Amino acid sequence: MSAPALVGKTSFGEFFKRRGAPSWVCDLVDELQCDTCLEFNEKPGAAPVSLLEPPRLWQCLGIVPFEVVKGAIKQYLVICVDIAARLCAVGKLGDAVPVKSVLVPATDQMIENVTSTWIQHKPKPQWFFTDPARCFTSNAFSTWSSKQGYGHFVTAGEAHFML
Repeated sequence: MSAPALVGKTSFGEFFKRRGAPSWVCDLVDELQCDTCLEFNEKPGAAPVSLLEPPRLWQCLGIVPFEVVKGAIKQYLVICVDIAARLCAVGKLGDAVPVKSVLVPATDQMIENVTSTWIQHKPKPQWFFTDPARCFTSNAFSTWSSKQGYGHFVTAGEAHFML
């Protein structure tokens, strides 16, 4: 709590002046500052990833698995996007498969792909933004990302625009 808040709208100098203190005491008291008060009165900064300020370059990496269909075959890919620069890297999640088949990427496969397509070639991000796919919400992915020093933010399934 700051000094003016303790005594209303007046400063400590005015407070002491009303009580008959010498002017040099009033001036000295007005110049005093408490480190705790200064820290408390500072506005907190924006979170590393927030709506207040855009993320910095290389700070946040969006990771999304997707599929491309061409004729009777389907290819599963993963795209890694730097949120600030919109720089992308695309990796392949296995071989092409028939259109009717479904691939659920394994966590180990996703970690290997992200590591080989992005982390080995670009600066280390602080945060991963992912969709709620099973490969991202597993304990193995959480353990790996925390051991490597990455924050992990899972978006809503419909929020691919965030990535």
